[in-house]
Amino acid sequence: MPENAYEYEEVPLQPEKYDDGGVCFETNEHEDPSSQASLEYLCRSHLDALFASIAEIEKQTELAARVYSAARQLMFSTGETQETAKNDFIGCLKVLEGELGDKPYFGGETFSIVDVALIPSYSFFFAYEQFGNFSIVAECSALVAWVNRCMEKESVSKHLPDQHKVYDYISERKKKLESK
Repeated sequence: MPENAYEYEEVPLQPEKYDDGGVCFETNEHEDPSSQASLEYLCRSHLDALFASIAEIEKQTELAARVYSAARQLMFSTGETQETAKNDFIGCLKVLEGELGDKPYFGGETFSIVDVALIPSYSFFFAYEQFGNFSIVAECSALVAWVNRCMEKESVSKHLPDQHKVYDYISERKKKLESK
């Protein structure tokens, strides 16, 4: 094999700017214009998908942070702060209910990883209702119907903590925090 078999000729790259601020480095030699256009399209479509994915992750992260914050304030605050937290928490549940839509599960017709990730929050529903003095069934009946479908699965119902035990634990924790 020749010594320079893996060497290649360097072709100078010349940046081309686009109206949208993007930059593409094009070579002037040995280029098929249709392959360049295809590559450009591929890059732009992948970038668009990546940016959409990042935006969706940011939205989900923001919702998760809102749910955690509202749930914590709902259980450990009083008065106007608790009322605001309750309304924000119900709003978050309604967003989840909207994502569920008319589907039996978040993944569609079948129980999926999204359902597995969300169903443990059901164990806290009773505590949320008791501390916030509201009914999740009355506020988000479709979400409760989803919970009931999930609970029909033995793999779910046998492994979730009892709601009343969760409430008792949180109540004890709250008493200890208040006594300090």
